[in-house]
Amino acid sequence: MAEKFKIRLKIQGFELELEGNRDDVGSIGAAVGSQVSALLQPGAMVIDEGNYSQVEPQQPGNGAKLVTSKQKRRRAPSPSGGGDGGGALELHHDASKFGQPMQTWKTAQKSLWLLEVLHQLGLGSAHSARVLVETFNRHFKQAGTVTTTNTTRDLGRLKASEKPSPVGEDTNKAPSEWFLTDEGRRGPEF
Repeated sequence: MAEKFKIRLKIQGFELELEGNRDDVGSIGAAVGSQVSALLQPGAMVIDEGNYSQVEPQQPGNGAKLVTSKQKRRRAPSPSGGGDGGGALELHHDASKFGQPMQTWKTAQKSLWLLEVLHQLGLGSAHSARVLVETFNRHFKQAGTVTTTNTTRDLGRLKASEKPSPVGEDTNKAPSEWFLTDEGRRGPEF
């Protein structure tokens, strides 16, 4: 006989309560996940400034895979390279030369530090926020993960508030790319 379970989810006025058998967990999880992601899609549209494609809710049979309690869950690999400005860069970081990022640093500090490291390693001087995030999270996760939204927001604030600004943005590229200005190269030691 299958073990029973009960799940309750509440999101500001939205409540979800499920009951069922352990055998149903995979199909219920997939259904709930697609419903909750559908609630969050309008937010993604605002964050990406309208550059977003409609995602079909996942149903068994259209690419969704039901995960049962006996199967291991695997994370889908993140896209690498391509025209969307995504993908982590491969780097061989020398901690004795560049130091290590700290957990106490804010997202903008982590981004400025990574831009300088990438430039010093000859991996380019301008990168999209997504490349910065994926590279940082892949190689320096122990210093705290960062998100594309926060990186773009914080670098934008830094660009607007600091005079002279330590960071610039090339908006002629899609997605836009961030780079250190001369002031940023002279910037504070971390």
